[in-house]
Amino acid sequence: MSFASGGGGSATLGVISNQSGNGGNITFNAGGKGAGTTLGSNGAILFGTKNGTGGSFVTRMSIWEQYVYIDLLNISNTLNVGNNTNVKGNLTCNSNAIIGGTLNVSNNVVIYGNLSVKRAFYYGYDNSTQTNCGTTCANIMNISNNDDNLHYGITVKENQNLTFDSTGVYICDVSPEFYAGVGLASDVGFWYQKNGVDVPWSNSRYTLDLGKYEAPTIPFAFEIRTPATDNVRFMWMSGNANTLLYSSGVLTLPNRPSVPAVIINCRKSSEVI
Repeated sequence: MSFASGGGGSATLGVISNQSGNGGNITFNAGGKGAGTTLGSNGAILFGTKNGTGGSFVTRMSIWEQYVYIDLLNISNTLNVGNNTNVKGNLTCNSNAIIGGTLNVSNNVVIYGNLSVKRAFYYGYDNSTQTNCGTTCANIMNISNNDDNLHYGITVKENQNLTFDSTGVYICDVSPEFYAGVGLASDVGFWYQKNGVDVPWSNSRYTLDLGKYEAPTIPFAFEIRTPATDNVRFMWMSGNANTLLYSSGVLTLPNRPSVPAVIINCRKSSEVI
């Protein structure tokens, strides 16, 4: 193996080049799977494709492999994971860790700085009064206000169906605002469906007195294994045809915020078991 000085050199296993003193580029196994390494002027190490094109560690490696496998990883500054990384041994980070993708560590994790994990979540509400379709009818809860919801990795489709970008175990806290101004006291309840099918043992039952407001909250937990097709929606019923999911504008004496018909707060709790 021989190398030339100055602008670059060549070797049997790779090529080293240097342009304008900004670093070099090493490409191994250029004809097949492999990654080049770009040494930037700021000290960063970037991994490239088989032709040596620079890019981030994970995004360029993932062109060839689904995961990056590392036996031992010791980070002296910030660790930023934007995709999938497997560490087979110990992971030590002497500064901050930002996990935006999947990080699997088979041994110990030691972080001396801050740990930031970006997980899927959704917070939203419906600001329209929803009517009952009948005393023997199952209603779908609307989540129609999409102007100021907060979300990442969870989206509402057709104002009703929650969809998910990744597999996992999710928890959704759902709170409808029941109200019946006329008629008789009656049972009300709410539950959830997955892919349009009622989920067993997810229902609830309350007695709503005439002229009363009730806003119970239930945390529903479920697995998402097929993000491309899985969806979840929330249902409700009442034996009084006049029962509403009630929404109101701002209240006074004293001044108070508006009342949504439904509040929903979802987050990813863990990976699929």
